[in-house]
Amino acid sequence: MFRKNIQAQIGKGGAMQIDYYKIRKKIDVMQLKKSFKDYIVPKVTVEEKPTIKMSNVLLHMYCTGEIDQRNVSVNSSFICMLHLANEEQLLLNDDDEMDFTVKLDEEEN
Repeated sequence: MFRKNIQAQIGKGGAMQIDYYKIRKKIDVMQLKKSFKDYIVPKVTVEEKPTIKMSNVLLHMYCTGEIDQRNVSVNSSFICMLHLANEEQLLLNDDDEMDFTVKLDEEEN
């Protein structure tokens, strides 16, 4: 049905209207930032390899249940990471289009 409507509207040459579903989710941002901080900061300050991939952080947190995969998206996690990086003097470096690393900003400390 949806496909036929799109084909009909395209055939008419008119503007196409798409109904978007808006899903509101409640996320405890402070708790999410605390979970990220508790996991990331000790790893980038103490261990021999002072960088950590964000994909590994999310994988660990989703698998252990520290964050709920149904409610916490990658987008909301990224926004929280931006705030945490600002607060904790962390650098976010892009490795490629799909991932980035987190490390301590040594110039700030």
